[in-house]
Amino acid sequence: MMITIGFRQCLSRPVFRYLARAVLTGLLTVPGADALAQGKKRMPEPLNLREHIEYAPSVSADGQTLIFQSDRYGLFVNAYRKVPRINAEGDQQAVDDKLSAQFFGVYEAHLHPSGQWTRPEPIQSINRYDSDGMTPLIGGPSISYDGNYLFFFANFPTKPGFGREDIYYCVRQRDGWGPPVNAGPAINTSGYEGFPSISADGRRLYFVRENLTSRSREGHTCYSILVSEKGRDGQWKRPIELPPPVNLDCEKAPRIMADSRTLVYSSIKAGGMGDFDLYMSTMQADGRWSEPKNLQYINTKRSDQSVAISACGDLLYYVSDGDLYTTAIPEELRPFKLATVQGFVTDSLTGAPLPVRVVVTDVASGSVVTTVETNPADGRYTVLLPITNGYRLSVNEKEYRLMSRAVDRAAYLTCAVIPANFRLRSIRADPSTLPAAGRHADDIVIVTEPPRSAATSVEPVPPPVAAPKPAEPVVERIRASQPALADTARLVLTDTVRRQPSVLTIKVFAMHIGQPLRSAVVAITSTASGKTEQFTLPDGRLEQQFTANDDLTIEVSAPGYTSIRRTLRIDVPAGGKRYEFDAELDAIRFFLTVRAVDSQTGQSVPNAQFRLAGPDQPEPQSLKTDARTQQASIHVPTKGTYQLTALAEGYEDLSRSVTIDKAQNEVLVRLVAKPVAVVAQKTDSSAIRPTPTPAPGPETAAASVSAVATKAFGVVEKGKRIRLNKLYFDQSSPVLRPESYAELDQLYEVLSQYPSMRIEIQGHTDNQGDFDANVQLSRDRCQSVVDYLVGKGIRKQRLRAVGRGPTEPVAPNNNEENRKKNRRVEFVLL
Repeated sequence: MMITIGFRQCLSRPVFRYLARAVLTGLLTVPGADALAQGKKRMPEPLNLREHIEYAPSVSADGQTLIFQSDRYGLFVNAYRKVPRINAEGDQQAVDDKLSAQFFGVYEAHLHPSGQWTRPEPIQSINRYDSDGMTPLIGGPSISYDGNYLFFFANFPTKPGFGREDIYYCVRQRDGWGPPVNAGPAINTSGYEGFPSISADGRRLYFVRENLTSRSREGHTCYSILVSEKGRDGQWKRPIELPPPVNLDCEKAPRIMADSRTLVYSSIKAGGMGDFDLYMSTMQADGRWSEPKNLQYINTKRSDQSVAISACGDLLYYVSDGDLYTTAIPEELRPFKLATVQGFVTDSLTGAPLPVRVVVTDVASGSVVTTVETNPADGRYTVLLPITNGYRLSVNEKEYRLMSRAVDRAAYLTCAVIPANFRLRSIRADPSTLPAAGRHADDIVIVTEPPRSAATSVEPVPPPVAAPKPAEPVVERIRASQPALADTARLVLTDTVRRQPSVLTIKVFAMHIGQPLRSAVVAITSTASGKTEQFTLPDGRLEQQFTANDDLTIEVSAPGYTSIRRTLRIDVPAGGKRYEFDAELDAIRFFLTVRAVDSQTGQSVPNAQFRLAGPDQPEPQSLKTDARTQQASIHVPTKGTYQLTALAEGYEDLSRSVTIDKAQNEVLVRLVAKPVAVVAQKTDSSAIRPTPTPAPGPETAAASVSAVATKAFGVVEKGKRIRLNKLYFDQSSPVLRPESYAELDQLYEVLSQYPSMRIEIQGHTDNQGDFDANVQLSRDRCQSVVDYLVGKGIRKQRLRAVGRGPTEPVAPNNNEENRKKNRRVEFVLL
């Protein structure tokens, strides 16, 4: 699957060829690079047409469906010779004095059994969706790995939406793709969202959003990569930016690979080979992303963007010079290796597709690997499996006999799709389940030996092994809701089906990372026995067997997480039954709210500062105080005992321990005023009168300094701007990164050495993006610097935060190098 976004929709083909010539045309001399270059193949016509541009190919896991963009769709004609020039991101750059301009449509082609691609056909449900308006940009088509969903982004002028470009998806139906569906307000905003990529399990959607703080670099538009998780209700949650080491630079076009862990994206980084290079980062077991790895065997000195890799890991798809290309990936360079198992689940009598779940079990461990659902339109399912083990696929649907298919490791010898079809036999239509009066002697013979499974009805790819394996025995499945059939069936099957227990598998996940929760505790209460058993899950998984029907109450909990309580009915039919219970626990958020009052008057103490230290955060954290309510609040990671320090001008410092033991915790701090010293002053009349003066403190009222020499910043004098060169913030955010603390600690030392020094923190931006947003962001970042220094003990009255946005550049904003100079934070002595 591959998406590339560096094209110009209204450029002539020679100019486009110069801009889009990117991937795999100038490989580095690294192991496997020669093999990649030699295996480069231009995809044949009619996929590529020499007079047109082909772009953004995306291939399903089974390799049977190819989706791409092409400007062969048609023309936009304007009799007044006014046609817009729009780039890949949807920005209208100019209005050309032309009669017409080419615009892109989305096309679909299928692989014929002969190995040739069929003629591409336009996907009219997308291309003609907004027939009442001109849709100049339909971009980034991306088909899901199971082939059931097609994601893309577009700006449909006359259709309801949330912003300039929104992300949409279509669902595969019996007669083609359904109408576009907006991904909703959790994904789409009033700005730009584009280039979606769905994980193979369908649980995470990756896409890009405009990066307001690094909007342009070296003439390129920059984006941030976000991910949204699908909740238990089937709705997308609020997306979050991927944390460092991703999103540290100018990013584009993320593609999550078939293993749902490998992310390939384009980025402009220091030390890269060109402007945009391709990088790969992998999600670790703890949810963190690995350091991005430069794909040197692909990257060139030009712009390299959006590579897609087949599910098997053997084939690379890309765009070069406005055409679609493929190349084989050498064995030693494959990032992952997965097998694609695909089949259809139908009724054995009617042939009707069945909407069921297919359960995949690891043969060696007996654990459930995953479950997938069939497409209701045709009963097709697709599952991607690591090639390390053997697997058993089972369908255990109500009113049908249980059926299993085995996938042996010998099937992984090639990258061919492994077919596994299910033709389910209805219990009601099976003579073996009829009452004795309705059966003949010949009917009983059917259950004396395991029936053979039905032959595969659709095999688009020949089986990878020559010798067919014997079919697995079909085990009778009887439900307690059918007592009339159950008694008769048990009588008939006594000698042919051995009674097996039902199996309950409980898996516990941490909702925010989707990883097993290894500290989970499961309590199971049996209605039959009245007893409660408690289990600790060191690997986040529990499997229990039951030999008799029972009603269970299951409670799942973990330290620091919410708990889940469910009831479950366990049936034990003749052949047993498998139950799965996936529990996703959300982390409990503990909040601490603090307010300081005068110990004598009970009145709120203005401008009080608070710091909190605890077992999981040895470095004290500053609490942000609301100026209106004079309350400070902070999110605390876990329960426990913390050390709270309160400071306020004119009051004694206070340090005390606080216990965090519930979601909302409130603490009232009573501060004691410092004693007031009385000195005698002599007047002209020699009369003596008392005058109160504050007691001496760490910062005395000395004369304001006009110039000082410092080791860290050189000479600091009034009116001279000192640039802070090592301040780093999260993208589009005023949050300081830890690597900024060293330089801020140097500034703190200077302020501590000269107690009367007052400074102004000034923030500046370039002229890219919204003016008001730039001013606000620069002001917020300066305030973060002030908050850090105040948290270290500097009085707030000595600091001033000013956001100047793009109003005071130090260089022309005519290129990225100069714009980088204008993005800065400075301080000046007052």
